[in-house]
Amino acid sequence: MFQTVIRGLRCAPLAAAFVLPSLAQAQLSPDWSASIAAQVVAPALAVDSGRNSVVAATLIGQPVTVHKLGPQGTPLWQRSLTGAGVASRAFDVVTDAAGNIVLGGAVLDAAGLPLGTLVAKLDAAGNTLWQDAVTTAPARVRELALDAGGNVYALVQAGTAATGPELQLVKYSASGVRQWVRSYGATTTNGLDSLVINSAGQPVVTGSNSAGQAIVAAFDALGNPLAVINTGTAGLSLAAGRSGEVYAVGGGSGLLAIKYGPAFNELWRTTVSTSGSALRAAVDATGNLVMTGSFNLPSSGGISATVITPNWRTVKLSAAGATLWSADFGVPHFVMGSPSAVALGIDGSVFLTGRAAEPVTSTTGTVNYRQSMATLKYTGAGVLEGTLYTGASSNGSDLEVASDGGVHVTGEANVLSGTPAPLLHFAGPVLAPARPSALLVTAPVWESSSATATVNVSSAAGVTVKLSSSNTSAAKVPATVVVPAGATSASFTVTTLAVRRNTAVTIKATANGTTLGTTVTVLNR
Repeated sequence: MFQTVIRGLRCAPLAAAFVLPSLAQAQLSPDWSASIAAQVVAPALAVDSGRNSVVAATLIGQPVTVHKLGPQGTPLWQRSLTGAGVASRAFDVVTDAAGNIVLGGAVLDAAGLPLGTLVAKLDAAGNTLWQDAVTTAPARVRELALDAGGNVYALVQAGTAATGPELQLVKYSASGVRQWVRSYGATTTNGLDSLVINSAGQPVVTGSNSAGQAIVAAFDALGNPLAVINTGTAGLSLAAGRSGEVYAVGGGSGLLAIKYGPAFNELWRTTVSTSGSALRAAVDATGNLVMTGSFNLPSSGGISATVITPNWRTVKLSAAGATLWSADFGVPHFVMGSPSAVALGIDGSVFLTGRAAEPVTSTTGTVNYRQSMATLKYTGAGVLEGTLYTGASSNGSDLEVASDGGVHVTGEANVLSGTPAPLLHFAGPVLAPARPSALLVTAPVWESSSATATVNVSSAAGVTVKLSSSNTSAAKVPATVVVPAGATSASFTVTTLAVRRNTAVTIKATANGTTLGTTVTVLNR
C-alpha cells in the first residue's frame, strides 16, 4: 500500500533569483514523495517532534486508517480504527510532544453520512490508547487542538432535525475522559469553522449564527466563557500568535482580517481588495499575518463567461494591520478551486496547497487546463518562488512545517484513476547556527518580584540557549530557554529574592559557542 520515491533536490542557478519573470514558472521539486492509499478523501496531516508524517486517511466505505512515515518517507506502520464502525472519516489529526496521535472525525452510515463523533488517541507505535465514538445523534468533529497538558479540545458540528444545527466545544482529558461541552450560539460552519489554543492555553473557536454572522468565542480551561463576540461579518478562520493575540480572517467583499488582544478586545480590522474571502491564516514569530483565500472572476474555461471562478489571493499584513504585500495565482477557469492550507517556513517563506487549474499544452500547442493539486512557495517578500502541480491528485488538502523547516504536503487520491494520495516533502532552508546577539531585561528589577528578559539570536534555525545567574541568592533564571525554529527571540522570567541592599547580578546566555551577558541591579525596597 505504500510506495516511496526518493528524488534529488534540484537547485535553481543563483542568477535565476534576479530574473523575476522566470520565477513564476519555476518548478518546486520535492526531495522525496510517497503514496498513501487509493480512494483517500481529504487526508488530514500532522508532523510530530521527530519529523515523522502522520496521515489520517479516509478510504471510501472503510474505517479511518492512520499512516505513519519516517522523516525520509519510509513507511513505519498503519492502523485501522475498526472499533469505530464499518465506516468512519477523519477531519483532523494532531500530535503531542510525546508523539501520541489524536484524530477527530465521524462515524458514517451506509450512505456516508455522519452518525456521530469520533475521537481517538494512539501512542507513537500506533496502539490505541482510547477511543470515543458517540452515535446517538448525527454529528462530526471538525477540528482538534491540544493544550500543554495534553487535554484534547474538539470542535463538533452537531444537531438534529428536532434541535437544529449547533456547534459545540468539547474538552477531553489526556486520558480520554469527557470533561465538558459548551455551546456558544453558533449554528452553522460555512466551511470556515476553526479552533485554536492561544498562548495562555485558552481555546478559541468560531462559527456562524442563524443570521450568517460569524462568532468568535473563547473559554478558560474549566469551560467558563471569556468572550462571545458577534463580529458582524461572514464565516471566519483563526490563527494564534505567540503573545496572546488571535487573528480571525474571512470576508466576502474582500479578504478580511481582525486582530484581538490577549483580553479578546478588538485591536484592528482591515479588508484587502474588493472581492473574495480569506480561508486560512498563519502568524509568524513577530506577529505578521499571512492570509490566503480566493477572489472571483468570470470564467474563461469555455463553459460560460458568466460562470464565476475563484483565483487565489495571498496577503501579508504587519502586526499593526498594514498590507506588506499581496499576490495572486491562478487562471479564471471552471476547474479552478481554492487554497486549502497555508504554512510559514522557518525562513519566512509562505507555502500553500489546494486545487488549481493546471495548464497542459497539447501536441498542437493549444493550452488546456485540468483540475490538479497545486503547491506554491512565496518568498518572505511575496515573490512566487516556485509551483508544483501534482496531476495525479485533484486537490492539495493539508501541509505542515517540521522542526527542521521541512514542509510536508498531502493531497487527495484521484478516485477516477485510482491513483493513491500523495505525500510530498520539501527540504527546509540551510540556516546559519543561531547564536545570542542581544540580551535585554526589563527595568526596574525589584527584590522579591520578577522581571521579563529576552534573548535575541542571529538566525531562525532554532536553538536551546543556556542561562545562568552570577548570584542566585538575588536573582534566579531557568536553566535554558528554547528559541523555536522560525523565531529569532525568546523571553524568560528572572525571579528575584529579598536583598539587604541594591545588588548587581550578571545574567548570561550561551549557545553555539557564543556567550552574552548583561548586568541588572536588584533593587532593595
